[in-house]
Amino acid sequence: MKSKDDYITCIISSGRPFRVEPMKDIIGKAIWFVPKDEVKDYKNCEIIPVDNGLSEARNAALEYCFKKGKICLMLDDDVKGAVRLINKDKIEKIPCGEALNELYTQLINSPMNLGGFTMLTNMYWFKPTNNRISLKTPLSAQVMMIKPSKPRFDTGLEVSEDTDFTLQHIVEYG
Repeated sequence: MKSKDDYITCIISSGRPFRVEPMKDIIGKAIWFVPKDEVKDYKNCEIIPVDNGLSEARNAALEYCFKKGKICLMLDDDVKGAVRLINKDKIEKIPCGEALNELYTQLINSPMNLGGFTMLTNMYWFKPTNNRISLKTPLSAQVMMIKPSKPRFDTGLEVSEDTDFTLQHIVEYG
């Protein structure tokens, strides 16, 4: 049985050093991937300097984790909490740790290499018959957990790089 020691938490950030302390409160220990020219602005956190660019930072996080044989938990720096959709009229606040534990459990108990959830609570996407799991929905890069795998973020895309990354996984692994 695998454990939470099987993944490394990586936060992708640029221009938001003020998010370090709030993210520590929400997530705990993490490695921050920030542009080289911003390293001096980020305090009290473990940093890996990266070239400018969101996709470059995401790929650096993947490489870092995969070289260590670990799953990559990749988060945006603006995560503020987690909620569970109960039905179309009700949401329930839950600890981020609980949401991440559910994501981790679902991922390691599946043949998938990529899982995640959105921080958006758009009820349009709520489908109670799907048991909260979708095998066809592109993921937002806000919260992704990725097992060691081949796909990488396309550094030539300025938008929808997370959708492209999801589609690469679908093409590669089904």
